[in-house]
Amino acid sequence: MTDNWYINPAAPDGDEPGVQLESRRLWRQFHRLGTEMVITKTGRQIFPQMRFRLTGLDPKAKYVLLLDIVAADNCRYKFSSSRWVVAGKADPEMPKRMYIHPDSPASGDHWTRRVVSFHKLKLTNNIADRHGYTVLNSMHKYQPRFHLVRANSIAQLPYSTFRTYTFNETQFIAVTAYQNDKITRLKIDHNPFAKGFRDVGSGKGEKSDTDEPAPSSDEPTPSSDEPDEDEDALDVVGDAESSRLLPSAPAVESAPEVEGRSTLSFRPYEDNPSRNTACISGEGAGPRRP
Repeated sequence: MTDNWYINPAAPDGDEPGVQLESRRLWRQFHRLGTEMVITKTGRQIFPQMRFRLTGLDPKAKYVLLLDIVAADNCRYKFSSSRWVVAGKADPEMPKRMYIHPDSPASGDHWTRRVVSFHKLKLTNNIADRHGYTVLNSMHKYQPRFHLVRANSIAQLPYSTFRTYTFNETQFIAVTAYQNDKITRLKIDHNPFAKGFRDVGSGKGEKSDTDEPAPSSDEPTPSSDEPDEDEDALDVVGDAESSRLLPSAPAVESAPEVEGRSTLSFRPYEDNPSRNTACISGEGAGPRRP
């Protein structure tokens, strides 16, 4: 199974966590076109959903699972001539919130017996939000990050080791209305709750905020216990990182990137430094090609 999972090479406490992104083929379909996620004042769920499979956890130890979404670079984008291009320097970001999975803390046995879903996380552009949603800027690119922490309680997080996993195919650009009609079509074709799309032909369709109701629990459906048919290759594009969370963490520096693995150091609960990328107007925002 080591060919199918990323195993943390420096795992403390004797466990060897492996994390796999669910619905990888679907994520890659969106990524090739330039994934878009709608943000609204009232909050909008993510589709495809952020869902993971875990392995190698200590069955009796307790773990806290978290997700945050940070700026992927320091650029602002626009959709022009059927493609995303850089339009200038990014706007200032609001402090990013960590979304703690509601089952946390739970045993390793609990986490490895089911698909872990973050379907309740919502995106908003409301800077005055009081619901704990993730506040994003429209026309900016973002990177979700999954965090695994061995801890008996939430109160221990400031003194615990975070293992951070990133998947390049989950990057997206936040929008207030879909720009690419191909993304709109993919959403309609694959999201069972996408019944409220309007103006589909124009590629600017929107959905009502009730089009993506959250499942009642994280228990997988009978078919979800089986991995996706394409989940037989290494899923984790980013490396698993270990970092110590301090009550007052110093500024984080960006490390050089190695193709296929992220080497960005990270301390949760502080503002994420977007990658030190020059914003050149008109530069394409799609996936890098060799």
